[in-house]
Amino acid sequence: MTTTSRRTITVDGVTVCGNVQGSVPGPFLSVTNSVAGACPSDPPPPIPAGRLLVSDIYFPNTGGGTSRNQDVTEFKNIFGRRTPTDPLNDFPCDNGAAISIQSFPHIGQGYVGARFLVPAGVPRLFGNMKCSSYLGRSVLMSLSAHCGDFNPATSLQVKQVGPGEQGTQWSVLSLPGKALLVPGTYYFWNVRLENDTSTDRRAAFNISWGIAP
Repeated sequence: MTTTSRRTITVDGVTVCGNVQGSVPGPFLSVTNSVAGACPSDPPPPIPAGRLLVSDIYFPNTGGGTSRNQDVTEFKNIFGRRTPTDPLNDFPCDNGAAISIQSFPHIGQGYVGARFLVPAGVPRLFGNMKCSSYLGRSVLMSLSAHCGDFNPATSLQVKQVGPGEQGTQWSVLSLPGKALLVPGTYYFWNVRLENDTSTDRRAAFNISWGIAP
């Protein structure tokens, strides 16, 4: 039986929303009128257990200061300011922001899944998220349309990041090595510990972004 429907399909790590036609069951599919990312009408998968909901956020590069009991399910609550008293900035948030999540889950006990909306009207935006160097631990980061998604087959980008190494990179342009984000679309920055010999629950990150020429 041949069917046609508009749905999300991922091929060779690239996720698009398009008119998918093919034999069911069968290996042959064609996709037309596709756009990058998941279809808005697709029901989201269940959020995996272990998502961190609330944590204190410490600002090490601005003379200290801590925002207490922050909702870390939203990206702007983590990276949207440089001091506890600054107003929050929406994604791409505060350029150069450096923070420490004070109650980060231990290995196998959870993850952070922070949602953000890519703004429309900024056509050449790009940026990255990085794990700070001084903690001596590695993390797994992903950018995905889904919360808690660390699967390379469904995420836009998955990286294991050592201390001080470049983390997830993104752009609203098609650029080598960067996850392509669609303006006006929600995504998740997902991160969990992969290698940690410390009982310290603090995990530090920073972000940066720019406008391509």
